[in-house]
Amino acid sequence: MDLKLNEDTYLKMKKDKTGAIVMFFAGLLIIFMAWFIYTQFETKSGSYQSSRLEDVNRLVKLLGKLPTAVIIASIGLLISFFALKKLVKKI
Repeated sequence: MDLKLNEDTYLKMKKDKTGAIVMFFAGLLIIFMAWFIYTQFETKSGSYQSSRLEDVNRLVKLLGKLPTAVIIASIGLLISFFALKKLVKKI
């Protein structure tokens, strides 16, 4: 069996590795956002201009800062874990 790598296979492997690195840093960014919610975010009774901030505000009011941060950080941790798993498999 001949295991020659053609150019398309090399580009696909390089693209998968780059995608795994981007996923890893996106997961770290999500973890940082969870830390920010836990340490800095203050609920506000008025309305925000962003619907996303209104959703986070509603979630923090409903669950509290710590559970909200844990939920968001766990999503970021899962993304980072799967990206590392994909990256190690490609090396």
